[in-house]
Amino acid sequence: MLKREIEDIKDSYELLIEGIEVFDAKIKENYIPYISIQGEMDKVKKTAEFTEKIESHLKDLEVVKTIWEALIKEELEYNNVADQEDENLEVMEAIERTSWFAEDDFIRIETVRKDGKSSYPNIIPKHIFSEVTLCMVDQFVKYNKTFFKKTGIATLMKDRIIAETNYKKSPSTVVYSIIKVLLKENVLKRNQSSKRIYSLNLEPDDIENWLKANI
Repeated sequence: MLKREIEDIKDSYELLIEGIEVFDAKIKENYIPYISIQGEMDKVKKTAEFTEKIESHLKDLEVVKTIWEALIKEELEYNNVADQEDENLEVMEAIERTSWFAEDDFIRIETVRKDGKSSYPNIIPKHIFSEVTLCMVDQFVKYNKTFFKKTGIATLMKDRIIAETNYKKSPSTVVYSIIKVLLKENVLKRNQSSKRIYSLNLEPDDIENWLKANI
C-alpha cells in the first residue's frame, strides 16, 4: 500500500543529492573561474573552502540515504543486479564494453560484464529511447539548465517508462543504458567535476538529427 510513497522518498533523496552536486559543479566550473579572472583571490579561497564543506555535506547525505534504504530494505524495489554492478564502475570503462544496434522497433544495448565472461542486454523501444533523449535536451532548451543527472531524467520519465517498457521496477536502468549509448556516440559528455553529471556535446538540432538518422 505504501510502495509508491517509499519510492517517492527514495527519489527525493536522490534528487536532493543531485541538486547539490549540480550546484557544486556550477561553482567549480563557472563561478570560481569567473572570480579568478576578476582577480578576486580572497573570494576564490573562500569559495574553494565552501565547496569542501559542500562535498562533506554530500557524504553525510549519502550516509543518511543509505540508512534510510537499510531501514526499509524489505519494501524497497532496487534496480536489477546488472544495473547496480554497472553503476558501481567507472562509467567510461562501462561504455567501452557496451555495444548497441537497432532491432526492429527496439534498441538493443548490450554490456559485457567486467569479468568478460558474460554480458547483459537492455532492450528499449525506439520511441522511448528518443523520448528520454529529448527529455535530456529539454533540460537545456526549455529550462536553461547546464547539467543533468540520471536521477532527474529517470524521475521525469518514470511513469512513461513504466507504462511503455518491461522495466516496471527499474526505470533508471533505461535512462542509464541510453546515457551509455549517448556517451559512446559523443552526443553527451561528462561533467569535469562529477562523473555522474552530464551535459550536451552537440547542439540540440544536431541531436534531433542524430536521432532521426540512427534511431
